Amino acid sequence: MIDTLLSPFSVKHELYSQLKKHQENKINIVDRDSIYLFDIFSFESFKIKSESPYSHVAYFSCSYTDDVTELELCFNPIFQDFDIPKLTIDISQLSGFGHSKSDLFKYKSIDEFVESECPSYIETISQAQLRLMLSHRGIQIVNNQDSTFDNFYMYGWQPKVFLSNENGSHHLASAQYIALRLNQPVPLTARLIYKVIRGEQLANFHDRYAAYITPLHELDDYFKWFDNSNIKFIRLDDSLHEYAVYFFKRTSENKRIIELFSSKFSSLNQILWKRLSDQTNNMLLKALVPLNSGCWSY
Repeated sequence: MIDTLLSPFSVKHELYSQLKKHQENKINIVDRDSIYLFDIFSFESFKIKSESPYSHVAYFSCSYTDDVTELELCFNPIFQDFDIPKLTIDISQLSGFGHSKSDLFKYKSIDEFVESECPSYIETISQAQLRLMLSHRGIQIVNNQDSTFDNFYMYGWQPKVFLSNENGSHHLASAQYIALRLNQPVPLTARLIYKVIRGEQLANFHDRYAAYITPLHELDDYFKWFDNSNIKFIRLDDSLHEYAVYFFKRTSENKRIIELFSSKFSSLNQILWKRLSDQTNNMLLKALVPLNSGCWSY
């Protein structure tokens, strides 16, 4: 209806017409199923960094100091890191690592990783071999607890505990492999850092903004119309993942452009709501993180 009310010669009319004809391209941001910590999509690259000289933010009919800062203060607090200074888990609960000389992203399980990358370490399944693996100096959380920077890491929406480590992945993975076959508990103690999505902050953002993800250069040809349409929005370029994120304020003026983007592209809002639902139902997170933690105050 809005389209028909616009002059057929207006920039907005042309933009809306082009978007209506644009092929649907809905991206599904998924976490890769691997033992590599950084195969979990953290959304860190989507944060607005208005004061950074390397900020990849473009703004259209907006004020950088007012509108971009307002978005930054609304969007960034959705994601928050918490920590438990000292947490003990069993070695069997470890799901992966942050660093290794091998390609962690190739493997879906630690067993698969060990059998492929260091089979000689598991030729003997014994208590002595388990002790030998655990004694490796690269396993800092076992052999250098007081001065290590290695720590456990979790994303609230994933039921996985990773070790953010510097070294020792092959030996600790082999120790887990052996311990499981011996049915031998092995306690591991380290700091836990866990990143969560804050429900209250997400609801606040959702009430005020609609955000959409496209491939990075998907709409480059449209900017001759965007530039002159007076439609207010902010675009963030995530060059690392080859995405662009479009943030629109929920205003009457933006109603039509939001409808068009909703029909063609993935809603970041909905992706985050799904992550929050997964986080709420994450039984491992509930088992490890106290209920009185700020993590659960949605």
